[in-house]
Amino acid sequence: PEVFYSAAFTTMRPYKQRLLSLLVRLNGMRQAKVKVGVKQVDDAAILRRIRAWAGASLELRIDANEAWEPREVPKNVEPLLPYGLA
Repeated sequence: PEVFYSAAFTTMRPYKQRLLSLLVRLNGMRQAKVKVGVKQVDDAAILRRIRAWAGASLELRIDANEAWEPREVPKNVEPLLPYGLA
């Protein structure tokens, strides 16, 4: 069977997000998980940065890890949809 690796983006500094995005692209990774819902962090800015450096073909998943109440999910996810979430 074929093995696929994916990346995980956590709450790291922007330059590290750019570097990891570039490494993901150069290594041909197809998927990545992005940690969202962290207080005082702009989730849309992170996704915009990853898209700019990793490319449009990367399948992005988000993981709020219980940071949002179920009723908050629609309003928190809506601004992230333009970044092509899986």
